[in-house]
Amino acid sequence: MTGYRTVVFDLDGTLVDSTVDIARALNLALVPAGGRALLPAEVAPMLGDGVALLVSRAAALSGLPETDLGALARHYLAEYRQRPVVDSTLFAGVADTLAFLADAGVPMAVCTNKPETIAREVLVGLDVAHHFPVVVGGDRIERSKPHPDHLWLAVDELGADRTTSVLVGDSPVDEQCAGAASVAFLAVPWAPATVTGNRLSSFDALTGLVAARPLPTP
Repeated sequence: MTGYRTVVFDLDGTLVDSTVDIARALNLALVPAGGRALLPAEVAPMLGDGVALLVSRAAALSGLPETDLGALARHYLAEYRQRPVVDSTLFAGVADTLAFLADAGVPMAVCTNKPETIAREVLVGLDVAHHFPVVVGGDRIERSKPHPDHLWLAVDELGADRTTSVLVGDSPVDEQCAGAASVAFLAVPWAPATVTGNRLSSFDALTGLVAARPLPTP
């Protein structure tokens, strides 16, 4: 598990702790519809599968199982787009690791089930967008994670080789996506126990697993 030439990252829960901002936007949609406000700790386990499932799960937990989920999702996204980076922060070690990999010439992409426009706004707001020439949101592809098409598109848009790429993520969805795509997978240290694959000891440990230059031809 060394010598990766390309790194693809999940976003929420991997690079960015965005739970508070997402919970705030959800509550601004849930409460006017008659639901109860959810705590960030309640929202965190719902993340990673895209907007539709997030809103469906939040509505059920909030006490709105019969609500118009489409309208609720639109309201949530409208609120989230207005303030995507208020309390969101990069996880420990992320900023320095991304800077190191960029300086070493390692191509990097983001592959996220978050809508792409919001994902880009989060990256800009946290001053790391310049590290990612490729961002593939869940709304830009018909079959998003855990389907391999999503990850394959990110790798292909980098012009990279799937066999020397690695997906870094925090959820079973990321792990399943990597497995389906036949791409290596590394879990961040704070990933839940349901993620069973190889796990980084610290985020910056990634720098020792990536080749700064092309590997020699056998």
